[in-house]
Amino acid sequence: MAFCTFTYTPSDWLLSSTRGGERQNFVYDVAGNMVAQSGPTPMGAAFPSPLSPHPHAPLTVNGETQFYDNNGNLLGGSGRNIIWDGENRPIEIRDSPCLLVEKSQL
Repeated sequence: MAFCTFTYTPSDWLLSSTRGGERQNFVYDVAGNMVAQSGPTPMGAAFPSPLSPHPHAPLTVNGETQFYDNNGNLLGGSGRNIIWDGENRPIEIRDSPCLLVEKSQL
């Protein structure tokens, strides 16, 4: 299994992820809205309406339905299952090729 890393801002905005040797980077505006994404696997996502409870959370990614908990944390979709701790941080991601997760903050 591969080791996966996720880097966050002090406000817990995802800045980068490395999974299976592929790195993605994310850019946000001052309000915390994702405005850009770069990397080898850009997301083909469908989002809910802007007035929905979690307008930033994709309903589907590349045609695969995504599932969330009441806090808006992604629980699964696209072959992944994610376990979160009490502070809404991912502690385990089961995905091929990922099993181990490391989180760091800048």
